[in-house]
Amino acid sequence: MNKETERRQTNMSKKNKVINLSELTLSTLANNIVSAVGYSIARENIETNFNLTELDMSLVMVEINSYLDENGATHTIYEELLQWILSWDNLQASIRFVCLQMLLNSNIKKLETQKFPYPMYKNILQVIEMQGSGIKYLNLKGIWLKEDNMELMYRIIKNLPNLVKLIIPYIATDELMFYIKLYQKNLLHLDVSGESDITDIGIEYLCTSDVAQKLTVVDIGTLGEENICNEDVASLLT
Repeated sequence: MNKETERRQTNMSKKNKVINLSELTLSTLANNIVSAVGYSIARENIETNFNLTELDMSLVMVEINSYLDENGATHTIYEELLQWILSWDNLQASIRFVCLQMLLNSNIKKLETQKFPYPMYKNILQVIEMQGSGIKYLNLKGIWLKEDNMELMYRIIKNLPNLVKLIIPYIATDELMFYIKLYQKNLLHLDVSGESDITDIGIEYLCTSDVAQKLTVVDIGTLGEENICNEDVASLLT
């Protein structure tokens, strides 16, 4: 084999990378689930800005979950399927929400919600609260909560006691830090970065909590945050 032939084969191998079989299988299964959910939504003639309470997908969800269970789907498969679907930015939000409602269960350890339209926030938080008791890693980046939904966020903090990593940028308040103090005992990583309503009171809640000695990573506020002074941040290090 001459050098030119070897070079061409090398270039071809770079361009035509072999797809991992597990990824291909997961992608195919996820596509089938999305197609089934999408078809059911379209069949009910529900528009993209539909009221979620009007959507009855219970039969479809039972059938899909039964299929997965009968074929030996593990909690890892459920978790990877859910993350695969939620990460599709161009996928209709209603389909992603139904898949969240359908696939999230107490065995799933990691959840990254990605971006959703504001009218869906309440429903998403309710699903996480009711079905996500086993979550250890929760990333709500893309869910920019306002005051009217914070009560649900407090309930999530209370009802998800196994959290090890929590990422909730731009939404933290002193009251949220108080709930973290009361109910989170296993946190190692807390991200409440970005502009927020945390003050020295919230910092004090965190410093005096049981979890303060366990935390290894804490990301609070943003550079130049007027509500948090250097002394407040330094108190976390002492």
